[in-house]
Amino acid sequence: MAWITITSNIQIELKILMVVLAILVAAGFIWLLIVKLKEKSGTKIIRTTVDRAGIHYYTNQGLVKSIQYNQLMPHPEDGKYDVFINLDQTDTDMDLCFYIFDDASDKIVIKALFIEAESIITNGNLLKKHFIKGITFFRPDLKISPGIFDLYKLDRD
Repeated sequence: MAWITITSNIQIELKILMVVLAILVAAGFIWLLIVKLKEKSGTKIIRTTVDRAGIHYYTNQGLVKSIQYNQLMPHPEDGKYDVFINLDQTDTDMDLCFYIFDDASDKIVIKALFIEAESIITNGNLLKKHFIKGITFFRPDLKISPGIFDLYKLDRD
């Protein structure tokens, strides 16, 4: 009869251990869910516009970031083009690259134009096309690669 008591005690301990383990796993998943929700509640880009000043990114609270035409810089080493497509890419979207002055590093750096948003942007190429038109109109001093005009079907005038 002693072996029945030992086995039943072990079974009860195993059940308690499994319940505690299940509670810990559930608490871990709830903690991860809360962390992800807090992460996503940060700055969400909900609108992107291109106007005569440049390209602007907005959240629910208002303007978050802008790239203005007057911030664009010519190639720092007298390169061929100031606005170009990075040809080192292979299986990704073609990135429109340009030079801009970076205040943090106090020098001119290459930036790629990303249409940032939390959802799918169906008119991303159209926004880039209007940004390029703005460069040709407001910054005629910058040299734009002919490949950009071909890619976005723009006139070179």
